[in-house]
Amino acid sequence: MYPVYIVALVTLVLYLCMRFFVRHRKPGEPPLVPYKVPFLGSGLEFNKDAYKFLSDCQKEYGDVFTIYLAGKYYTFILNPRNYGVCFKQSSDVLSFRTAARTTLTKVFGVDQKVVIDTAPYSKTHTRPAVTKGLQGEGLEGLSQTMQMNLHKMLKGLTLVGNEWQTMGLLDFCYLTVFSTAFISIFGENEQDLANMSTIIKNFREFDNSFIGFLSGLPKQMLKKALKAREYLHDLLCQENGQKRRNISELLELRHAAFEAIGKEIFPDSAHGPYNLSFLWASQGNTIPAIFWSLYYTIKHPEATEAALEEVREKLGPIDEAKEYVTYTKEQYDELEIFDSIISETLRLTSFSMIVRDVVEDVTLQLTTGEVIGLRGGDRVALQACMVHRDPEIYENPLEFQYDRFLRNKTFYKNGSRLRYNMLPYGGGSNMCPVYIVALVTLVLYLCMRFFVRHRKPGEPPLVPYKVPFLGSGLEFNKDAYKFLSDCQKEYGDVFTIYLAGKYYTFILNPRNYGVCFKQSSDVLSFRTAARTTLTKVFGVDQKVVIDTAPYSKTHTRPAVTKGLQGEGLEGLSQTMQMNLHKMLKGLTLVGNEWQTMELLDFCYLTVFSTAFISIFGENEQDLANMSTIIKNFREFDNSFVGFLSGLPKQMLKKALKAREYLHDLLCKEKGQKRRNISELLELRHAAFEAIGKEIFPDSAHGPHNLSFLWASQGNTIPAIFWSLYYTIKHPEATEAALEEVREKLGPIDEAKEYVTYTKEQYDELEIFDSIISETLRLTSFSMIVRDVVEDVTLQLTTGEVIGLRGGDRVALQACMVHRDPEIYENPLEFQYDRFLRNKTFYKNGSRLRYNMLQYGGGSSMCPGRFFANLEIKQTIIFLKRYFDLEFVDPQCENPGISKSRAGLGIMPPEKDVQIRFRPKKLN
Repeated sequence: MYPVYIVALVTLVLYLCMRFFVRHRKPGEPPLVPYKVPFLGSGLEFNKDAYKFLSDCQKEYGDVFTIYLAGKYYTFILNPRNYGVCFKQSSDVLSFRTAARTTLTKVFGVDQKVVIDTAPYSKTHTRPAVTKGLQGEGLEGLSQTMQMNLHKMLKGLTLVGNEWQTMGLLDFCYLTVFSTAFISIFGENEQDLANMSTIIKNFREFDNSFIGFLSGLPKQMLKKALKAREYLHDLLCQENGQKRRNISELLELRHAAFEAIGKEIFPDSAHGPYNLSFLWASQGNTIPAIFWSLYYTIKHPEATEAALEEVREKLGPIDEAKEYVTYTKEQYDELEIFDSIISETLRLTSFSMIVRDVVEDVTLQLTTGEVIGLRGGDRVALQACMVHRDPEIYENPLEFQYDRFLRNKTFYKNGSRLRYNMLPYGGGSNMCPVYIVALVTLVLYLCMRFFVRHRKPGEPPLVPYKVPFLGSGLEFNKDAYKFLSDCQKEYGDVFTIYLAGKYYTFILNPRNYGVCFKQSSDVLSFRTAARTTLTKVFGVDQKVVIDTAPYSKTHTRPAVTKGLQGEGLEGLSQTMQMNLHKMLKGLTLVGNEWQTMELLDFCYLTVFSTAFISIFGENEQDLANMSTIIKNFREFDNSFVGFLSGLPKQMLKKALKAREYLHDLLCKEKGQKRRNISELLELRHAAFEAIGKEIFPDSAHGPHNLSFLWASQGNTIPAIFWSLYYTIKHPEATEAALEEVREKLGPIDEAKEYVTYTKEQYDELEIFDSIISETLRLTSFSMIVRDVVEDVTLQLTTGEVIGLRGGDRVALQACMVHRDPEIYENPLEFQYDRFLRNKTFYKNGSRLRYNMLQYGGGSSMCPGRFFANLEIKQTIIFLKRYFDLEFVDPQCENPGISKSRAGLGIMPPEKDVQIRFRPKKLN
């Protein structure tokens, strides 16, 4: 009895106290709508069916009335002719700021002090940054990125044959749209892509409690949502953001604005909550809009057919051979049927409520003649659905009519033309700036949703995948050997996988490699990939690439071959040795003290510098700036895959700057100022001169020379890194190799200024050959790729007949041969004498011709392979003969193989290893 008595007493006291807090209508104020439920006011009826509730109020009280909702009084103005009056009021009269700041603190968890302190910078810093990122070049760049990511993801939704896959429509929208928008705006890394389902789960949990946060529900009632919000804060914090690559210019501008404001006002801890508000602004309404657009277009096939017919007419047919399909904003603006579909969808489903806080008591003169008094502390509300469903404005307003906004460009109310007949994105000065992202996303998605792969009869099996965008890219990059081995067990030696926008048919049995290498370039072409690399990666003008192609066999390739064989190779080798010897002698050490350096840095310092001046010649300026040259080369090299994938320029700013630096460094004018350039480069330049400036202009020298520099160093430096790593880790290999050197090359003659050996002398060093082959076997992840020119059928050596689709690619993966336990015993072990003990290797009882693929194969086999092998060998020999090299930590872990350049050759290390070195006592 006692507890019940307390409850009754508390209830009575509360009721008696609160009955005096009754709103009394003042003269001139709109009518007050009575309500039944304390605290919530008319909230239950409003939430149950806002349109019906407001319509009933309108019938009884007219177009302007005040209702009580969860602690606040809202004056609703329903006639759209009066909206302009509200939008034109200054923020000193009707303010959006209070509601916005409340949302930032209550919903997104931004610290209230940060919200208040940053408010003065809104007009000067944050809003201009967002506006700039969503207009002109900023919008075009974001649109291109969105299209690329969306196209990759949609093309990767591989279906086996014509079988249907089932999924909830809203789940499908989140899987595709949210993922695309997230990486397009905030950038990407492998961890985010792998965890995308968790990110989506937390975003949806947070989004479902948006009203709860805004209403100020107790924390106990929002436990799951608070946990989800904390997860998203951490995900979007500054520290994690710095780990992502290719973030949008929009986000960069926004972050720059925050940096300009200063950390005292905008601390690092505010980035997560603010970025969450930005993520929600871009997706919170976009995903439901896409859900309903898909729902209505599926339900009304005539809408889909009309829209796609317009797309075919104005954007042209789908070119499946293209890696990515992108269009400009101007092209999308021409799609009037899509615009109408989207507008009609938003009209039916948008329940936006535009709210202004009344700063102080004020009187408004409405367009329709009424004069109303508004009380300070109340709110003015404009409800979109009351316009969107008004039968006087829209005939049969509850019907979906895809062509409604084609048939009608203007709409009327009470005989007057309306300016505000649609309010899905708000209006006035606070119209959502992110609505452009939402609209672009919506149009892109609806246009591109039909890019789906279907397997044809006779084609290899298609490997399904889980993560959008990359297809099987995450598994492939994480461990290509394991992933391909798993696929091989399930699908056999031939199968097709989707990797970042392209379909690759992998042929794994090395007995079938000859079939691929023997195909003419009219069937399986290396040219397309080579030309694409020249233009996309090295920045060679596409016209130059096309125009010089006929001269490859007669001019450029013979020049390179001549410079890398016979006397040309011998001369280059002698120059390399001389420069390497000079450089190593120049590493002057005090006494016998050890010097410490990261191993990869050490390789760049010694190998890159030597190769650069040996090939391109030398001058004092280059030597003085060598650290800057190396820095720019490494920046460019780290973005090789980004260039090759066709990432937008906005996502490659640093790499583009580095490439421009290297273009200028290697241009014709600067080349003429260098002395002692190699015969190889002279032959190459002579070939370009013979082709003529009309076809090969002076401006093409820099990009072409950059391709040559990368070809000579991009894989050589990682190869030398790993050769040094394994020989330091396995001293028995070093000892055996040096013993062979002493025996076959003789002792070092310190009296000589430079020590050089001939190619024939190096060829006698079989132990070094074995060490290098074993190193390349373990670290080469070369992927030999051929473009399928048109649909073709191949008869493989092992008996299978496979159909290949034009526009796809055939891939041979080196690591699948190099790590095959049937070919190499204990394939993951480093055995320095493996290639001494075995000269031939077998698979399925057949002798293999292609047991090593470190330099490619067939007509596209690397012409510089002899030079590369010689460069690696002589560098290792010189370093080992003249220096003691050892790990700072003898127990250091294997640095791991970086996945940043999977498929491009010798993999660089995931992390560097500290070494120490000192000159040997040669006596």
